[in-house]
Amino acid sequence: MTVKVFFRHLRYEFPDEQLIRYGSPYFDASSAGVDLLNLFREGVTKVSEHSATFDRRHILVANESFPEAALADPLADLEVWDDWRTGLRAFPYPGTYSKLGITQQEAKTSATSSVGVLGEIMAGIYAQAGVSPWVLVRVIRHWPDFIFGLQQERYAFVEAKAYTRSDLQSSTQEIPNKLLAECLATSIHQLNADPFVQVWGAFTCIEKITPLELKVTFLELDTNDGRRKVLTRRVLPDLVIDGIAERLISTSFNRLDETYIQRLTDDPRDIPRGVRERLEAALVAAAMQELETMLVDQGLKVVMLQSRQAIAERVQKIVRRIRLQDATKTTRLFSALGESQGERIARVRSIGAGELYAVKLTMSDYVEVARAWDGRWTNATEPWRTTGGIPLWRCGGAAFGIAGQDLDGERLR
Repeated sequence: MTVKVFFRHLRYEFPDEQLIRYGSPYFDASSAGVDLLNLFREGVTKVSEHSATFDRRHILVANESFPEAALADPLADLEVWDDWRTGLRAFPYPGTYSKLGITQQEAKTSATSSVGVLGEIMAGIYAQAGVSPWVLVRVIRHWPDFIFGLQQERYAFVEAKAYTRSDLQSSTQEIPNKLLAECLATSIHQLNADPFVQVWGAFTCIEKITPLELKVTFLELDTNDGRRKVLTRRVLPDLVIDGIAERLISTSFNRLDETYIQRLTDDPRDIPRGVRERLEAALVAAAMQELETMLVDQGLKVVMLQSRQAIAERVQKIVRRIRLQDATKTTRLFSALGESQGERIARVRSIGAGELYAVKLTMSDYVEVARAWDGRWTNATEPWRTTGGIPLWRCGGAAFGIAGQDLDGERLR
């Protein structure tokens, strides 16, 4: 089965007068958003557009890497909801009681989690195809959803939003006005704070569920080069520092012995202070070693090196608060990726009638991806590699595929 997508790339550059005026706290976010919406309509430009067809398995494997919420199969959830919405399914009991005035069954409510997850999936897939090949930080419970490293020591903040066709009653460029105004107001504050950041709004509209048809709009929001030239010193944004620190610690857990992790995540009152301090120091050292790997992998050097001390301090602060749930929340996926070292495929879990497999990219893979990456949106549908007739799609630093046969432990071919 396939998923049809119509994709657009729009661009809007905030002029200085808008940055100065609406970056002031005199305007609240709501009133600034309304004014910016009107200005946006006059100045937005369409950069490109195209139609694409995605393999359904591509969407399902991307669900392992990009969304914040944990859903086993967001596409199936949407289809079940659509069956209820259209009357193809109903509760298996009458659902009426005339004495209370209940004379008909109400439809099930919208699958809001699945809608949001699908938006994050499409944001991740398209952003690594057209914005930057590497997700630097996946931000959880904070704005933005993704942070990517760009050329010339710049960063792209990507925020994903998703909605259905019924949400477009009041819209601009087929984006709900409320979401668009919020995006513009938030972006202008970020660009005022750091013009080296580029903000992207990734909007996914579910046009139709059966069969699934999407309209994806990537809105590029930026400022002019003149505002960047006047800055003589670069500082790594706090959002990036926080995200990098959490990523370093999460990855480092999987380099440590299970007994060590159990001891570290015990209640601090149950172990001697000196022992806890040594355990924390070992994890901080492992995290900072992971930073060296990240610098090599992704070519992010100057600004990150300048902020090394800030990253180390944030790592130490997080490590002091670590508990058992922090060590185990990504065990299944990281365990599979650990077993996939040496270009061997590892099973993650069952999905539908098949099995989900993962393989971690090697250093040579990173180099190959970086050299081949050309920033074309149309590359979003392409598999990273095919092995044994099974397509593998890259999602960040790992690749995933779905197969009916047993591939666990097999080497990539």
